Amino acid sequence: MSTHKLQNDKLDLIHWINELDDYTVIARLKSMMNTIQKEDLSFAQKKAIDEALVSIDTEVLESHDTVMEQTKLKFPHLFQK
Repeated sequence: MSTHKLQNDKLDLIHWINELDDYTVIARLKSMMNTIQKEDLSFAQKKAIDEALVSIDTEVLESHDTVMEQTKLKFPHLFQK
């Protein structure tokens, strides 16, 4: 497929999506987009994500506020105004 044809096809799709009024079609397109993006992850990336999700369920986590306080104490020069 030529670059010109590809660009035209993408513009046609953008126009078609822009004209859609059916949210179920939009939801399906978003789901498909997310699936494609997930498939682009390497095995190592998928493994790291899975490990992070498991750690969320099994480990005690600190709140965002606590982490920010610790960060400000450790790196005060990054928070100077």
